[in-house]
Amino acid sequence: MSYALMIDGAWVEIVGHTVELPDHVVSQAWVETLDNDERAELGFVAVAETDPPAGAKILGSGVADADGVPTRTWQVEAYDAGELAAMKAQLTARLWAESERRVLAIMPESEQRAALGLGIEMITTIGVDPTAWPDADRAAYAQVLAAWTLIKAVRAARDAIVAALPSDAAGLATVDVAANPAWPA
Repeated sequence: MSYALMIDGAWVEIVGHTVELPDHVVSQAWVETLDNDERAELGFVAVAETDPPAGAKILGSGVADADGVPTRTWQVEAYDAGELAAMKAQLTARLWAESERRVLAIMPESEQRAALGLGIEMITTIGVDPTAWPDADRAAYAQVLAAWTLIKAVRAARDAIVAALPSDAAGLATVDVAANPAWPA
């Protein structure tokens, strides 16, 4: 918790440094040793904390008076186009990584290679018509097709999420990569 003291009509926050008063020097650590009555008697008031504004670059914070209460304020500025583009690119990379993680959970690379090998073997030795393949190979092919359908759904969801990414920092900050509802179940 942070404390402030009214000095010359303005709140001065006592945090991370010392403040020189006319008759003594105080620090946050010293203020924290006081009980509530002692703090009140000396004029120290707990700073009312506020959340920083979403989607803005935080430059710093301070305190200002809000109906007699020192209240956290934020110095912010908007992200420029280059910063927004970098944020979007980073989020896109995280979405691609999540997509890859999901694809590999459906069908690890070793199984993908085995499926590719099965398809090549069956096509080159028996032909392109799976109904002519041996029963065990047709069953394996059906499993590959089911997995491939899921993989295509994951990739389509990734592409849709990327296409719908917000263009503002506040919106980008709300995108949940792993738990996005657009991912297939």
